[in-house]
Amino acid sequence: MTEQIKVGLNKILIKLTHRKSERELTDLESDMAQLNIIAYKRVVQRKSYKEYDYQSFLSNKEVAVFKKESNKTMYIIYKGTDNFDNLITDMKLLINSIDKTFKKAQDEFKKVKKIFPKYKM
Repeated sequence: MTEQIKVGLNKILIKLTHRKSERELTDLESDMAQLNIIAYKRVVQRKSYKEYDYQSFLSNKEVAVFKKESNKTMYIIYKGTDNFDNLITDMKLLINSIDKTFKKAQDEFKKVKKIFPKYKM
């Protein structure tokens, strides 16, 4: 699938999940769709996008971290359900059970916050 198709599909998904889907996407929503596409790439294929600097030292196969210096914000993109283990995690969250995957996500957040304490997350 080409990058343009992936970006287009993400934009459609964002519109479908937004309450006022007839409006145009904001620049931030479009950028987040693109960062999401980058997060699903293999780690060695990920790169920065526009003002969003990819933080490879904080990222791994499940998480992509980007820093935007102009607004002092860190963007942590967690890959969603893409395998059976992730599906089990989703099911546990439905019954208010927090498993190791969710705790790992919390740990990733804390790690980024510790290194960039003055940045918005």
